[in-house]
Amino acid sequence: MPETIVRSWRRSLASAVPHDGEVRVRYVNNIDPESLLIRAATPVLDRLEHDLADVNVAMVLSDQSGQIILRRTRDRTQTRKFDRASAAQGFDYSELSIGTNGLGTVLEEKKPVFVRGAEHYSELLADLSCAGVPIKSPISGRVLGAFSFACSIGATSPLMSALTLDAGRQIESRLLSLASESEQHLMRIYTARERRHRGPLVVLSRRTILANSLGLAYINTETHAQLWEMLSGHDWVGTLPLTLQTAVGEVGCVAERVDGVGQSAYYSLEIMPQAALPRFQVSRGDSSGGEARHHRLPHVEEQLRQVAQMGENLALCGPTGAGKLHIARDFVEQHLGATAPMTLDVTAFALGDGASWFKDASGRLAGGGTLVLRHLQDLPSTDVTKVRHLAETASSGDGRLVVTADPDSAPAHVGALIGQIATVVEIPALAAMREDIVPFVRAMVAGFPEPLNAMTLSSQAMQALMRWTWPGNLAELHRTLLALAQRKRGGLVQLTDLPVQLVESVQARQRTPIENAEREAIVAALASANGNRSEAARSLGIGRTTLYRKIRVHHIDESEALAD
Repeated sequence: MPETIVRSWRRSLASAVPHDGEVRVRYVNNIDPESLLIRAATPVLDRLEHDLADVNVAMVLSDQSGQIILRRTRDRTQTRKFDRASAAQGFDYSELSIGTNGLGTVLEEKKPVFVRGAEHYSELLADLSCAGVPIKSPISGRVLGAFSFACSIGATSPLMSALTLDAGRQIESRLLSLASESEQHLMRIYTARERRHRGPLVVLSRRTILANSLGLAYINTETHAQLWEMLSGHDWVGTLPLTLQTAVGEVGCVAERVDGVGQSAYYSLEIMPQAALPRFQVSRGDSSGGEARHHRLPHVEEQLRQVAQMGENLALCGPTGAGKLHIARDFVEQHLGATAPMTLDVTAFALGDGASWFKDASGRLAGGGTLVLRHLQDLPSTDVTKVRHLAETASSGDGRLVVTADPDSAPAHVGALIGQIATVVEIPALAAMREDIVPFVRAMVAGFPEPLNAMTLSSQAMQALMRWTWPGNLAELHRTLLALAQRKRGGLVQLTDLPVQLVESVQARQRTPIENAEREAIVAALASANGNRSEAARSLGIGRTTLYRKIRVHHIDESEALAD
């Protein structure tokens, strides 16, 4: 049996994919009939259907997730046969769904595959032969889907592989002809740069990243998103030296803005693996092994280390959802070498004269244990003395007190107390740590159960996560990622899969200086006219309809543009 088929069976068995005749193929039916892949492939399949009218073969096209998006069968008998195997539009033919097959295995292997009869994992496909080929973007090289010729095992022909390869090349040629001017311009930049740089090379725009074979080892969707955010926000004069921390080690780069500005810019990176040019760093996170569950912030970690060394009580202060409890537990385990600290929640316990919590907490600290007191901002003034006593008990012995609080919602008596009983370490809001979004995402997804922890995000989806303000901080990020992983069953998350507010955050285009001036003039005219749009239009010398259109284009808030 070919090694490709063996690897596929092993993956299918590891994922517990059913293989008997009772398997039910998942119906997705999430097809965009106007997608670039369908528009490129349809005329190719039309032509092949005509040329192969007398050949007993079917044609099947899937998207990058394995969902069948196009199917052509020769006659009703063949149609019924494929329908019984759920090999029809809208059904999921990924390996995770139905095991080894001429579409899903192609997507996993990213190369042509021929699957004959019983080499299929599912009994539903045991009487078929399928020759499949990946369909790759001629611009980025990314796999967009898979194409397969399929027939009864008795009609198998050695020509199927050659026909499949030719069909794949035709579809990719059509993709190139349909590519946007922006993508074609990026391709021209890449070609020109490749002639002069023989080492690893990467060029990128907001939506697309290209690399030569040497550069592919250093990039993925995460580095694309991080690089774009960093490079597009740089004040460009000449070239920019930077350092990337990748899966293959630290590499030095020289970045340059080749053309365009803002969201329409194009950048090149010439990678020099032996160079060390530490100025900016794009991190891929901790790759030391084990099951990553939490991304540690270096500046916070250093403060925690110092607090532990000095034997001080600790106050973790930050907004709700910033991960303070997780950091507190991590501090106790990693820096104090303790496990299972006593944890009390101010909001969940009755902190009064008759409560037993104070006695239990005092006993734990007096015995050299650790106490974590959560939500200190909700502490009533009547219990300030008790918490101060707990801090003194910890400081006079081997115990340790750790408190968490949201200082923005804390009353004055709590604010004063925190500074008296512990060393404060500030935990920033997630919006202030945009460069840490990617490692946070990686750590959170790694903590999901299988198969949800296999979820990956496209570069555009990652850019949207990096641009969102995250008012709910890490808690909101975790909820969002878990919902996406459950919805996509651990598959690829595209920009359109994200909540609408996140999609809008990445699609928002930066305004030019002229557009900013125009927007400011409209807002000022509306303010002078007390929100009367007709009067504002007259003062601007434009028609009312034009003003309405510009209000929509510039996203002028209703509070700035009151209705008549």
